[in-house]
Amino acid sequence: MTSRAAWLMVARLVIAGVLFTALALVGGLLPDKLVTGQPTTPTLPTGEPGPVTTGEAPSLVLTLTATALVLAVLWLLRPRIEAFADRRTYGRDAARHREVQALLTQMAASVPVDEVIPNLAQTLSRRVHSVRTEVRLSIADGELWREVWPPPSDTSATGERLTVQVNHGGVEVAEIDVDTEQGGATDRRLLDSIAGPAGLALSTVRLTYALRRRAAELAQLNDQLARSRARLLTVRQQEWSRFRAELDLRVLPQLAAATTSVERAASAVRDGGSAPALDEPAHQLSSALDALRAIARGIYPPRLATDGLLTSLRSWRNGALEVQITDEGAFDALRDVPAVEASAYFALVTWADAAEAVGPVRVEVVGDELWFTATGFVADPEPILLAIGDRLDAFGGSLEAEPTTGSPPGMMITGRLPLTAAPDTDPSEER
Repeated sequence: MTSRAAWLMVARLVIAGVLFTALALVGGLLPDKLVTGQPTTPTLPTGEPGPVTTGEAPSLVLTLTATALVLAVLWLLRPRIEAFADRRTYGRDAARHREVQALLTQMAASVPVDEVIPNLAQTLSRRVHSVRTEVRLSIADGELWREVWPPPSDTSATGERLTVQVNHGGVEVAEIDVDTEQGGATDRRLLDSIAGPAGLALSTVRLTYALRRRAAELAQLNDQLARSRARLLTVRQQEWSRFRAELDLRVLPQLAAATTSVERAASAVRDGGSAPALDEPAHQLSSALDALRAIARGIYPPRLATDGLLTSLRSWRNGALEVQITDEGAFDALRDVPAVEASAYFALVTWADAAEAVGPVRVEVVGDELWFTATGFVADPEPILLAIGDRLDAFGGSLEAEPTTGSPPGMMITGRLPLTAAPDTDPSEER
C-alpha cells in the first residue's frame, strides 16, 4: 500500500467513525448503556424491581439509513479527502500531483491521441520544474515516438535525471526522463504515482498508432489489388482483341475462300456440269486449320500439359529460345503444380514476345522454388513488367528487373515462383 493510499484510508475511517457516532447520538441508534453509561432497571407491575437491561438494539432500517448517509457524505467529501491525502503525501507539491492526475484522466478520456505525449511532456516539465522532459513511447518493431520539452534548441540538459518506466498490463510501453534542477524524493514519488495512470493513456496511443498504420497498409494493399485487377482485365481484353484480330487475319479469310470455292462447285453441279476438283478449298481449309492450331498454341500450348515447361519453352517458335538448365531431373516436381508451370511459361514467352534480341533463358528449381532469368531489349518495358509481375504475384512469386550493359542497353528479369500453395485453378485459363 502506498503512502497516499494509507492516508486516504485513515481519512475515510476517521470521517466515517465521526459520522456514525453523531448519527447514533442524534437518532438513538446506540443502546442506552452506551449513551448514558448506566444500565436501566425496569419496575414490575407489583412494584418490585425487574431484571437489569442495557437498552434496545437499533433497528435495521435506521442502521441502513445511517450507512447510506455516511457513504453519501464520503462521496461528497471525496475531493477534499484526496486533497488531504495529497498534502500529507506530497506536501507543497500536492497541487502539481493533482494537476498531472487530472491531465492523465483527461488524456485517457478525451484528448486526441496525437496530443497525449506532447501534453504529458509539457505538463511534467512545468510541474516538476524540469529543464528537460522526454517521453519515449515504444510503438512497434523497435520504433520510438520521442517528445522532448522544451525543444532541444531551447535548453540543454542539466541537473539530476530521473527515469520512470511506464507499464500497462505487465508490459513496458514507455519511459519518462526528467532532468530536475534539484531532484529529490518528492519528484520521484510524483513520477512513480503517475506511471500507472499514464500507462493506460500511452497504451491507448500505441494501439491507435498501430491501428492507423495497419489501416494505411490495408488501404495501400487494396489500392494495389485494385490496380492489379484493372491491369489484368486490360491485358485480358487486349489478348481477346489480339486473338480476334488473328482469327480475322489468318483463319476467317481462308474459311471464306473455301466456302466460296465449294459454293461455286455446287452451283456448277446443279447447272448440269461436271464436278470440279476440290483441291483448292481443301488446301484453304487445311491452311485455316494450321493457322487455328498456331493461334491455339499461343493461348495454351497442348505440349505444356503433356510434356512440361522445358519442352514447351524449347519448342516455342520452332526453337527460338535458348533454354539453359542445371538439373533437368529437378523439374519433375513441376508436374505436380501445373498452374505454377503455366505461370512461368507465359511469363517468359510474354517477355520473349516483347523483347528484341532475346538472350538465353535460364530456368532452375532451387529447393521448393522455381527461378528463371531472361534478358532482352524492350522499348517500353513498364507494361510488360507489370503484366509479368501481376502474374507471378498471383501465385505468391516476385519479379525483379535490372538494366544490362550493351548497345542498345537491355534489361534482365529475374522471376521467382514457390512450388507450394499454388492456387487450385485450371492452368489452361491462365493465359
